[in-house]
Amino acid sequence: MNELIEEHKLDRHLTRELEEARNDVLAGQDNRLVDVIATMKDLTDFYPPHIHKEGAHFFPATSR
Repeated sequence: MNELIEEHKLDRHLTRELEEARNDVLAGQDNRLVDVIATMKDLTDFYPPHIHKEGAHFFPATSR
């Protein structure tokens, strides 16, 4: 459970980074586009194993 809590903290951090970089790009800071792309890659690398972990280990335990 603690591992999932830490992963959710990471998810919120990455989402915040993505939002800030996106807002900067929309404000004309084109140099931040590389940060949008990098953070999207981090999120797409993060989500599949995290979702698997929740589905395989956490949620089945809640139905017992």
